[in-house]
Amino acid sequence: MFFSLHNVVELDGAYYISLGKNLIENGLYRDLENNLNTNLTPGMPIAIGLLDSLIKDGVLSARIISALFGALLLIPVYLFTKRIYSRKEAYIAAILTASYTILVYVSTLTYNDSLYLFLLTMGLYFGWLSLKKEKIWMYVLTGILFSFSYLTRPEGFLIPFVFVLYYLFVYRKYEFKGILKLSLMLIVFLLVSMPWLYFIHENTGKWQITTKGGFTYLQREYKVFTDEYEKNLFSLNEDKTRIRLNPYNFTGDTSTSTYVLQDVGGFAKRYFSNFVSLVFNFVTTIFPIVFLLILIYGLLEKKDRSLEVYLLIFLLYPLLISPVFGNESRWLLIGVPILLIGVSRGITRLENLNNKLNYKFITVLLAVLMIVMVLFVNQVVDSNYEKKDQPIEHKIAGEWLKDNIGEGKTIMERRPFVSFYSKGRFVYLPYADYEDTIKYGCNNNVDFLVVDSRYLEKLRPQLKQLLNGNFKELDLVYTNNVNGKVLKIFRLKCSTS
Repeated sequence: MFFSLHNVVELDGAYYISLGKNLIENGLYRDLENNLNTNLTPGMPIAIGLLDSLIKDGVLSARIISALFGALLLIPVYLFTKRIYSRKEAYIAAILTASYTILVYVSTLTYNDSLYLFLLTMGLYFGWLSLKKEKIWMYVLTGILFSFSYLTRPEGFLIPFVFVLYYLFVYRKYEFKGILKLSLMLIVFLLVSMPWLYFIHENTGKWQITTKGGFTYLQREYKVFTDEYEKNLFSLNEDKTRIRLNPYNFTGDTSTSTYVLQDVGGFAKRYFSNFVSLVFNFVTTIFPIVFLLILIYGLLEKKDRSLEVYLLIFLLYPLLISPVFGNESRWLLIGVPILLIGVSRGITRLENLNNKLNYKFITVLLAVLMIVMVLFVNQVVDSNYEKKDQPIEHKIAGEWLKDNIGEGKTIMERRPFVSFYSKGRFVYLPYADYEDTIKYGCNNNVDFLVVDSRYLEKLRPQLKQLLNGNFKELDLVYTNNVNGKVLKIFRLKCSTS
């Protein structure tokens, strides 16, 4: 039912699907631009590609993967809660996780959040269990799960090292066998991660955990979808052959530290601003005050805090790392299942406070309210995700192009939806005047140019004349108008010369 909230594939999802399909079918990790991609980690694309090879529907495969691992998140949440409190709290935490608005919603998107949350939370559970049980196979499984987390999201790379720091400075059980098993976990983590690390090295000449850091830092210098943002990313270089910052194929310095050290004062100011924004957004949109109050009440109970401290450390990690790059609230989603564990205890303590506050009634009431809220999330999520007004005209145009012109065409547009739905090659529309745009398109062997009122009027004002009139370098081949949004597809004449 919730899949019906989405009529168009999400931006990252379009890349994940193309990467997974190309990897499984052709053995090449190529994206919508037909470039070898070292920016997006392969976990989600591989999962999508494997399922797509069976059901032959990339978008549905992505949504199924997301929903499946969103549901599986209940397992580590239940197990953690049962170990900290009791079976009663475990059932409450599982129900809240299954119905929590933002977790349900992201489980319907073609993003990698649900897969990452499951792998990381399950890895943390087996990590804790390995410390207590001291079984070699548990350390090995922990290393594998941590590696899969990294292969899904690059920030997962530091998790096993945070785990080691916890062992050395908090857990502090200095036994030779324990250190040996901890080392084994790290070796397994690195071995499983090595193919991806080697792939990055082969394509960049550097040993690095991601090529995404430097770009993300530069990208977030300005607010998304502003004129400054578009200039920063999509202006052409001096010889007009490349855009400045290709979001998925960044060729500049990929080291975040390079840009931080260039302006330490600016970085500090930016970090503080992002940190405040993240915390504010988290407590207002992701983890509302009512849950925070129940959580605090649950934590007031005096008991052994060792496992709670363990979870708190891994809750603080994304909170401290994320402001380096930006203030996107969903980067803190790992905090939700962890905090719901404490909320479950707060709910059972409310019943102890007053018999009229039945924990079953409170749990069911919260669950029903949160499920209902999912239906309205499209109306309130950040406009950058285009969920309130989805680019349906682009999907229609892409399907028309595939059916009437054919697959495999090279298409230049601001966002890759026509390219994706027509099964074509995508080229970013540069932030440039008409003459340089046409020249750039011809140099990149572009077949078709997509212009539309949705993006051009705000993001490419210098090209909005393309929505009206005729141009000698262009032939109009298609036009549509969906809910007042005009879209036109032009054939570049240079592509047939």
